[in-house]
Amino acid sequence: MSFPLDQVNVGAAPNDGTGDDLRQAFQKINALLAAAPYGGIVDTGSNANGNYVRWAAGFQLCWTRITLEYNSAKYLKATWTFPKAFKSGTQPLVITGPLPTGGASYGGGLNLNLVGTPFPVAGIGVSTAEVGYYNNDSPFSAGHTISNVPLYAWGYWDPDDP
Repeated sequence: MSFPLDQVNVGAAPNDGTGDDLRQAFQKINALLAAAPYGGIVDTGSNANGNYVRWAAGFQLCWTRITLEYNSAKYLKATWTFPKAFKSGTQPLVITGPLPTGGASYGGGLNLNLVGTPFPVAGIGVSTAEVGYYNNDSPFSAGHTISNVPLYAWGYWDPDDP
C-alpha cells in the first residue's frame, strides 16, 4: 500500500522562517496519521513530565509546557525529561510551539513580549531535550523566568522495550 506523503518542511536553519509553521507541520502529520497503516494507539498517558501517545507501529508523540529559568545574564533555559523515552539510537524531532497570546508568564520582573516566538531546542537525546531563550539586548538576572512554553517531541519508541 502506498499513500502520498507531504513532508514537513523544517527550513534551512532553526527559526529562520523558511520552514512550515507549527500549524502546517501538524496538519501534515495529522494527514499522514489518518492515511497510514500505523495500527492503533496502544498506550496513552501523562506524568509530571507531560503527556504521550504511542502507536502500534512504534511512533510516539510527547507534549508538555515548561518554565525556562535563569541560567546566565543572556540565557534562560530548561531541560525537559520526556514522559516516555524514545527508542535507543534514535533522535526525536523536538519543537516548541509559539507562545499564545496571554499564555506566557514572566517571573522576577521580566518584561518581554514574546507572543508567537519559538524557542531553540538543543541537546536532544532519547530521554531529554534542552530548551532556551537567548537575549543579547536585555540581560537577565536571577529570578527571571518564562513559563507556559509549549513543547512537542515526535519519534519512535521500541515496542520490545516499553
